[in-house]
Amino acid sequence: MIASAIYELLNVTDITDLATGVYYNTAPQQAVYPYIVFTETANPEDFKTGSKIRLHYVDIQIVASRGRDGNSGFAELDAIREVIESKLNRFGGTSGGKVIQDTFLEGVTTDYDPESRNAFMLVRYAIRENYVAAFADPANYPINYTINVNGVEDSTGTINGYDDNIFNITV
Repeated sequence: MIASAIYELLNVTDITDLATGVYYNTAPQQAVYPYIVFTETANPEDFKTGSKIRLHYVDIQIVASRGRDGNSGFAELDAIREVIESKLNRFGGTSGGKVIQDTFLEGVTTDYDPESRNAFMLVRYAIRENYVAAFADPANYPINYTINVNGVEDSTGTINGYDDNIFNITV
């Protein structure tokens, strides 16, 4: 899941000054316009033997109320999209504890829903995450864990690091 990285990149003042909220998967029922909802899908790049890259598709939906900007909400959508693009497109680095190798804009679709009277824009990004690099990053450790068996705590411990495909665990 790359959600923590995307949330960290989107939940910044440049964006929250324009959009009232950034939500993962679904917005609250009474969300104030304009707002952003993002979802993701991911899979390993199976076509490369032994690949340590996970390919994510992140769909960012920007929703605006009709008439807020005198242009049926479309100017507002575009202003928010431009700021999102400045943060995400071609981004590479660490965010939310994830090591992002590449981020590419896949496409933008804009539409209007006459029933809800909302303008919305769907922006899709393809994001390549190097998930082994995230495991190897010392900043991600130590990680405390609890193992429950049939709802009862069985053991706890600490993962101190990751080296050559081996987790170093202290119980």
